[in-house]
Amino acid sequence: MVKKVEAKALDVKDLKDKVDDNIFVLINLASKRVRELVSGSPKLIQTEGNDLMQIALEEIAQGKITVGRHKDISEEKKESSKEKKK
Repeated sequence: MVKKVEAKALDVKDLKDKVDDNIFVLINLASKRVRELVSGSPKLIQTEGNDLMQIALEEIAQGKITVGRHKDISEEKKESSKEKKK
């Protein structure tokens, strides 16, 4: 038996807190997650809802999706040159 969960309104301020108060990062992160869901990735939360944007935003709100930071290419070059000098 699946528990029925009512859709709750998500607070934009709480969502922005998850992405360092940057609405553009939030939009980008949610859009990327929606594309993943469309491609067949499984949901990371239990919900009966079918609205993919709502699912993506709930996943972000619950901390299931976070922003990853990629190393800058110049930083990687510096690290590799330091290792070669050793």
